[in-house]
Amino acid sequence: MSTLELETMRCEVNGPLARLRLNRPEVLNAANRAWVQDLVTATDYLAHRAETRVVLVSGEGRAFCSGLDTKELAHGKLTVEWFETWERGVTALAELDAITIAAIQGYCLGGGLQLALACDLRTS
Repeated sequence: MSTLELETMRCEVNGPLARLRLNRPEVLNAANRAWVQDLVTATDYLAHRAETRVVLVSGEGRAFCSGLDTKELAHGKLTVEWFETWERGVTALAELDAITIAAIQGYCLGGGLQLALACDLRTS
């Protein structure tokens, strides 16, 4: 098994199965600047692992993803570059060769719904 530990996400690969866990439970896995960078890093990591056939995307704590971090939005930290990086990460998730499954629990709002829709399958 190999693990990619990022600031806001954890990616574990065990043979053909990968688990991408959003890990900001204290803010319901809301997406901040580090989160979108981590999404790009994680999807790039998964895209280069030919043995990965299934990716299970889930959120730690009581939410899948509550969308963008409104505190960062209120402080003007979500720039055009942030949204471009967001789109790169979500598009990369949608384009993975592996089957992607969003394991939705709790809140799945705004950008969190966009993330879930980028997956091939969704379950709760």
